[in-house]
Amino acid sequence: MNIKKVLALGMLGIGLGLTCHAQVIVVLKNGQVERRDAKTGSYRGAVGNSKAVAAASDGVIIAIAYANGSVSRYDAETGSYKGSVGSGFAVDVQVTAGLIVVRYKDGRTVRYDAKTGAYKGTL
Repeated sequence: MNIKKVLALGMLGIGLGLTCHAQVIVVLKNGQVERRDAKTGSYRGAVGNSKAVAAASDGVIIAIAYANGSVSRYDAETGSYKGSVGSGFAVDVQVTAGLIVVRYKDGRTVRYDAKTGAYKGTL
């Protein structure tokens, strides 16, 4: 899934529909990730820096892949920084079922725990 416009639909386990169970969705706009209210679409603040290439959220954690290949985690409600995950050049990121799934430029797909950032294996 190419994550360019509306990036998180709450609990992504719902498939590709637009049903949202989370309070916050994320939108990638001109390299900046915005937090928006899931029901009204109202602006809740920005997270990260202006160099984002992909972002996703499960309503609890926001994961952002940056142009330099790094991936950072943020709290979806407050926007506070929670640390980074992985190593390598990330090109895509997804968050689902408590996991951050990162696809790297070299073709690897790696899972990390969304809360702790701990490595959970490759796919």
